[in-house]
Amino acid sequence: MSIEENKLKKFQEICEDMATKADSNLEQEINTKISDEISSKLKSYSEKLNAKLKKQEDNLKKNFNKKISEIELNCKKEILQEKLKEQKEIYEETVKKLREYVNTDEYKILLNSIVEKNLNTIASSKCILVRKSDRDKIENKCNCEIKDLEDSYIGGVIIQYDNVIIDCTFLTALCILDK
Repeated sequence: MSIEENKLKKFQEICEDMATKADSNLEQEINTKISDEISSKLKSYSEKLNAKLKKQEDNLKKNFNKKISEIELNCKKEILQEKLKEQKEIYEETVKKLREYVNTDEYKILLNSIVEKNLNTIASSKCILVRKSDRDKIENKCNCEIKDLEDSYIGGVIIQYDNVIIDCTFLTALCILDK
């Protein structure tokens, strides 16, 4: 081999070596760019996906809490309706028993006791209000006017004098207890 061929061969080897290194560097640079781009897109996709999942999670929590609130409200309404129903039943049963009670001798004694107790403490100008059906049960030992009271009061007596009213009726007692 001649010197020129040797130089040419050496030049060829150097060019091939430089091409191989350049190819290797270029391949590494391309791989790095691809890897960086994939990482960037993956990070962006991951962030978007996490944001979307967070939004869905928030919506699910909101809807869950809304449903829980609706269920609690419905339960409270049902409980209130049941309570009102029971109160009404108790009230009606109490009225029924009181209507039965006003036909007993015990009621006559109670009625007269209320009248006597209150008339002894009231000045002379007095008025008693009782149901028509209770007029015959009162032993009127004092000089006072007896007026009729509506049957809705169930029983008892209202005593009036001057600007004072003493209400001893069952209806009033029930209304006070109902509150």
